[in-house]
Amino acid sequence: MANGNAPKMTAEDKAWMAKEDARTLAEAETIKGDKSRMGAAKQAAASMADEAKKRADAMTVVANGSMGMMNGKSGPSPAPVKKKGSKVGPKNGTKGKAPVKGK
Repeated sequence: MANGNAPKMTAEDKAWMAKEDARTLAEAETIKGDKSRMGAAKQAAASMADEAKKRADAMTVVANGSMGMMNGKSGPSPAPVKKKGSKVGPKNGTKGKAPVKGK
């Protein structure tokens, strides 16, 4: 990837990179032609993707600020504490008691 802050590559660097890319592409063709290696690579890729998703999901939790942490232990967030004198019901924000079903 090009980066505006990266130093300019010399002709020697570019030649080395081209040779390295050629070796990488040749190795990829070898792997594609070997059924066993290709199967193992696909399984490894699936496992790596699962791990990356777990890390991404964890990062999303951190970014959203809903870590569910209490005393350094993970788990569900505790229920909100009802303040003394609050007239808001426990379920739907109604005053007093929560409505009874069927009425």
